[in-house]
Amino acid sequence: MKLCRRCGKPVQVFETDYDLFEGMHWICFHFEFEHGEYDPDEPCDDPSCPWNRINNKHEFILEHDKSYIVHKNQQFLGLTVKEYQKDRFPSAKLLVAVESLSNYVVNNSVWIEKKEMNEFILRTNELHLKNERGFVKLKSMSPDEFEVEIEKSRLGQYKLNYKLQSIYLDNYKSVIIGSQEIEYIEIERLCRLFKEVVSFI
Repeated sequence: MKLCRRCGKPVQVFETDYDLFEGMHWICFHFEFEHGEYDPDEPCDDPSCPWNRINNKHEFILEHDKSYIVHKNQQFLGLTVKEYQKDRFPSAKLLVAVESLSNYVVNNSVWIEKKEMNEFILRTNELHLKNERGFVKLKSMSPDEFEVEIEKSRLGQYKLNYKLQSIYLDNYKSVIIGSQEIEYIEIERLCRLFKEVVSFI
């Protein structure tokens, strides 16, 4: 088994080009030698840069009945259900993508517990029925990896706040924060997704 000199993980897809890429994954080789001084989260001037090869970053999120997308004013949040765990810790794995002011982070392995989703659905409904300001937050199983918060003002206006973290390429950590003013119908849509997820677990 050939291991990448940069991230230490097995090289499989381009194993035959292992020597050509200096004993690394192609993407690790690119960020090590070709990406220059550019931030890893932005495209460089190399046409083969992974970011330049993604025409529509939102294609990470598939629009179907197990997805949630809200996009407004340069803010994007997308969730797609990838798999379920029904045994020891009933939970679901989500792919989460966040774009905020041209910065973009995706994490394809965000686990959220069933009981946390149930609590979020219940407390969100209670918040909507109360005529007062309040907050409801949902967090991932891994601390600081992902959280989404519903914020209600005294005037009954809603805001969706979210934070996503992804760790990749030799423990490089990327964190992004976003916020959108939204209608309650969008919150209902988010809760409906979680209800469907819970029903499968």
